[in-house]
Amino acid sequence: MVKETRIYKASLKEVYDAALEAIKKCGFKIKECKEDSIKATSGISLFSWGENIEVSIRPEYEGVRVEVSSVPIAQLLDWGKSRENISKIFSNLEAELSKRRGK
Repeated sequence: MVKETRIYKASLKEVYDAALEAIKKCGFKIKECKEDSIKATSGISLFSWGENIEVSIRPEYEGVRVEVSSVPIAQLLDWGKSRENISKIFSNLEAELSKRRGK
């Protein structure tokens, strides 16, 4: 499992909505949406049978804490796919937050 956490200075709703959009832009299939988390899966690729992805979104004193984890579905090694999935989500999340602030 690969996990990464970042904190954003924005409202909880703004970050949640941006995270949902970021996951869609990555092409991941959303499996479950809860008040404080989003679960998704990536598709099968040349290097992987797919990954289970979870985005946890919680308010903190400094802002909104976003933790993204990615775990291979049916194999021990993911050949860097989990790290790539997390990077894509954060990149799209930050782009979406930036776009929303520009409105």
